[in-house]
Amino acid sequence: MSLIKQIEEMRSSGKSDADIITELMSQSYSPKDIEDALSQSQVKVAVSQEYSSVPGIEPSMQQSILSQPPQPQAFQQNQVNQVQGLQPPRPISEQQAMQQPQLQQLQQNYPPAEQQYYEGYEQYPSYAYSAAPSSETISEVAEQIFEQKISKIKNELSKVEDFKSDLDSKMDLLKERLKRIESIIDSLQDSIIRKIGEYGENIQDLGKDLQSTQESFSKVVSPLVQRVRTKTSSKTSRRKTTRKRKR
Repeated sequence: MSLIKQIEEMRSSGKSDADIITELMSQSYSPKDIEDALSQSQVKVAVSQEYSSVPGIEPSMQQSILSQPPQPQAFQQNQVNQVQGLQPPRPISEQQAMQQPQLQQLQQNYPPAEQQYYEGYEQYPSYAYSAAPSSETISEVAEQIFEQKISKIKNELSKVEDFKSDLDSKMDLLKERLKRIESIIDSLQDSIIRKIGEYGENIQDLGKDLQSTQESFSKVVSPLVQRVRTKTSSKTSRRKTTRKRKR
């Protein structure tokens, strides 16, 4: 299907020029081809309107006239002569008198096709210029299509940015928690080392206490031991003396 037929079908379905341009650009047609096809379609509509206003022309004749090139004036004169040739022969004066009103009537009812064609063509530029989409309209439609396509990419990028910001915030919270855990571990380590040092100091103090108690105990026990030794030695010496006497 040609581009002009597509435009005619879209217009018959009630679509506006902006909708037609948008749909055709989505089908990968260039803006120049779209503008040319719209202009040709409007020329066709203008010419068909001109022929539809002429009485006595059938729609099929309008279609054939639109498809044919403009006819010269000589062809129209031949048609008039053919119409005249169907009548019975009359005197020359009478024929001339009757030909003039018939010719005037035919020219009134059927203006020259060449004149109609050029009149329709001359009337077209003002109509086409007011209705044809300008380059600004095409650029606006193209910008709208571009914005519609780029909006999806922008939405995806915004989602990625939101995810990144959420991830950064979570990483910051995780870093803070790790710092807290490190500080807790350091404080526990310091407290454990402090306790171990205190235990060592306490053990040293306990050893000193034991040593002092041992010294004091030895001071107390040593004289007792000395007394016990002296007593035992005196007893042994007495036994020896008693044995000697008995002998």
